[in-house]
Amino acid sequence: MSDKEIKHEEKKARRKSRHGFWAGVVLGGLLGAVVAGGFLLTGAQAVAAGKLMGGFGHHGHHTAPSSPEVARERAGFAIDWVLSRVDASQDQREQIKAIAGNSIDDLFPFVEQHKINREAFVAEFSKPTMDRETLEQLRQNGLEMADLATTRLVSAIADAAEVLTPEQRNELIELATKFHER
Repeated sequence: MSDKEIKHEEKKARRKSRHGFWAGVVLGGLLGAVVAGGFLLTGAQAVAAGKLMGGFGHHGHHTAPSSPEVARERAGFAIDWVLSRVDASQDQREQIKAIAGNSIDDLFPFVEQHKINREAFVAEFSKPTMDRETLEQLRQNGLEMADLATTRLVSAIADAAEVLTPEQRNELIELATKFHER
């Protein structure tokens, strides 16, 4: 094999490795959607940004639902859509909707807390002289909130995954891979 061919093969292997990583990330997103409906991205930044339970509102800006009830409605729609792709039974859908509803109840307060933190950050940033200790405390509050929220979300994802069969989870992985390849 020539150096050029070896480099080409190494590139292909790196791409495949990244592909596997990103397929896992997308699968996490899809499972997050199954668990928490409309949540499509489940990263700490989404939690910290108050976008975990949002949708797109006026002029495409991301808006959080006005209540846990609205979030549950969005979640139910997303759960039905995703689970219809893996032939989930009605019983499985209802179990996962209950898991999502409980996680929404637990996570919804983070939306308001994020808003409060964001307003405090803007107020501090707007001062002629910023207090670095205050900014650091706000940062730590955001990290703590993201840690709590993602811990709860991972628990809900695991609960939902246990409701599905290994075959259905594999189908979700394939679906995630297809979305990633787009």
